[in-house]
Amino acid sequence: MLRKRWIHRCQVALAVLAILAASAVLCGALWLNERGFEGEWGERITQELQRRGIHADFRRVRFSPIKGLMARDLVVYSDQSREQVLARIPRLQIEVDRAEALRGDLTLRRLHLGGADLAIPIGSDPPHTLYVRNLHGDATLDRQGRLLLQHASAQLGGLEIKLELELEEFDLGRLFRPDRERGDSSRLDALLTSSFKELRHWSFADHAPPHLAVRLTGNLERPASIRTTLELQAERLTRRGYDMQEVLFRGEFRGRTMTVETLKFRDKHGHCSISADFDLAAQEGRYKIDSTLALKELLDLNFGLRPLDRIESDASPTIHATGKLAFPSDGSPRVGAIGSLELPPFQFKGHPFDGLETSFSWQDGDLYLRGLKVTHPRGELTGKVLIKDGTIRYDVSTSLPLAVYTPFLREGAALDQAIKRCSFTPRSAILLEAEGTMLQSDLRQWASKGRASFQNFAFSGVPLADAASSFDISPAESTFSDCRVVLD
Repeated sequence: MLRKRWIHRCQVALAVLAILAASAVLCGALWLNERGFEGEWGERITQELQRRGIHADFRRVRFSPIKGLMARDLVVYSDQSREQVLARIPRLQIEVDRAEALRGDLTLRRLHLGGADLAIPIGSDPPHTLYVRNLHGDATLDRQGRLLLQHASAQLGGLEIKLELELEEFDLGRLFRPDRERGDSSRLDALLTSSFKELRHWSFADHAPPHLAVRLTGNLERPASIRTTLELQAERLTRRGYDMQEVLFRGEFRGRTMTVETLKFRDKHGHCSISADFDLAAQEGRYKIDSTLALKELLDLNFGLRPLDRIESDASPTIHATGKLAFPSDGSPRVGAIGSLELPPFQFKGHPFDGLETSFSWQDGDLYLRGLKVTHPRGELTGKVLIKDGTIRYDVSTSLPLAVYTPFLREGAALDQAIKRCSFTPRSAILLEAEGTMLQSDLRQWASKGRASFQNFAFSGVPLADAASSFDISPAESTFSDCRVVLD
């Protein structure tokens, strides 16, 4: 009986010892995980990073058996001179081969970035700086110079960014070497200057920042192999006061070419879909557009163009076009387009029209309309019109009523006096075939020739069934010939 009791007490004691030992091991592991081994890890990891082209200093580095290396207040420099700071990382977890680390060998597997701030210089004359804030992500850099960045997020200029990198031949020392060693950078400097100048025209609401996803792949020693894919989504963007909503952009950069797979957005009147390719070095490209946007506002605010300033409409035109776009060094954009346009009911000089449809071509402010058709409740106009260098050239056939022509008549002129002697009824009609010119700045300054026919009207009280004549009218003189009159 005594022996059984003694055995039982031994078992209890062993169990307690086992529990205490396990607790001690667990507490020790937890303590080591949180506190780690201080040792000379900072110097060892600094040497390992230098072998991979990264020059950095740490305020504190410790080794945790569970978490790996834990670094605090990391500073990364552009080169071994440690004069230019590229990044400040408050927290950095470094995955290593733990067994090798305990034996004194250090093999880096993965870096976990926490809240890093980067200042990345680009260009040279003068250099521009990209400020990346609050970068989180997982990075690996093997001894062959292959850099991987995954699950990364950050802020850039107020944008929320998702970032993914897969780069070969990565070396900070080569990436930020002096310009004289990298060769001529004038083309890059010009591109960066124009790009930053353009970005100053854009803005967005602080409470709804755009979201940008970036994937960058390629070999840094072969710039032509580098490919950058982008996807931008924004509730609202503003350029020079023009508001765009529900913005979606997908595209890629490869070498000097930017390809816009799709750009979609809407404004207060309609929507737009664009695809394009653009030569970043030459600052020119081609595009295709389908749009029901507020065209007047878009052209005026963004390009200073006012081709439709005399047309008033509550609805937007429908446009299908292809064309070319260029931003030369003088800053004045050049726009070319060929396509079709349909305009719903509108007013011109206070007169209502049912609609307009035409094929068109546009080049740097010059507009050519062909296959033009303008409809009115009491007639229509067809023909072609060229607006170039402030002059309107036209070749049209029309059955529009007399009231539509009043904005083009000079008060008190001979033609105005003659028309005032005419009386018209709902049965009256005016048929014109005319070609001529007109000043865009003053629609009353014009010259025209052709043939006119007035039907079912009265002249000086005399009813006429038809009056027709060829005419040649200019500011200097008016000539009428081949006249024919049929009394009613």
